[in-house]
Amino acid sequence: MLMTNFLRAQISAGITLLGLRQEDFAKEIGVSGGKVSKALSGQTKSKDVLDHFKNELGKRGIVFLESGGVDLTKSHTNIIEGRDCYLKLLSQIMSDQSVDELLIMFSSDKVSPPAVNDCYRFLRSKGIGMRQLIKGGDTYIMGELKEYRTIPEKYFTNVVTLVYGNSVAQVSGDETKIVIYGDQGLAERERRIFNYFWDHGGIPEKSTADERF
Repeated sequence: MLMTNFLRAQISAGITLLGLRQEDFAKEIGVSGGKVSKALSGQTKSKDVLDHFKNELGKRGIVFLESGGVDLTKSHTNIIEGRDCYLKLLSQIMSDQSVDELLIMFSSDKVSPPAVNDCYRFLRSKGIGMRQLIKGGDTYIMGELKEYRTIPEKYFTNVVTLVYGNSVAQVSGDETKIVIYGDQGLAERERRIFNYFWDHGGIPEKSTADERF
């Protein structure tokens, strides 16, 4: 019983260390907020539930220490799979209170489904900055023109990479799998690559989008 109480405390601390609320964590792992609340308050007796939460935190870089505390590793990897993997990723980003800017390379607003656009609107409403690298000649721009730079078509591929906080998310070509690298050094490198393209990219002059953020 004592060990179970330690585990509950570690899980709670791990959620906090990730900058999440219990309801945010629940949404990320696909369970109800009530399930997380009951498990961490001791109302749920099953250790299997706690072990599941521990495993999910481990995927996000939380290390459970023998001393009873938790720590966040400097580098970790997480994988999201399925046709809705991009929406799941955006859901994680939306609940991450440490993110202040989202960099998107390379993409096109024209092919983004409505659900993705709604996520982008939500991020903007939270005050999260967004910058995006798009293909030269693409005028279907839903955001402010200052949020975009164009890349010559011969260098552009619509295989998306996202950079945010200390994370880099690489979307597969068929958009059914995303590998998230939680690595400060890697994120800084990709951010500098993005900024190189940004500094040398074209500045859009108009938008022909029939919908805006």
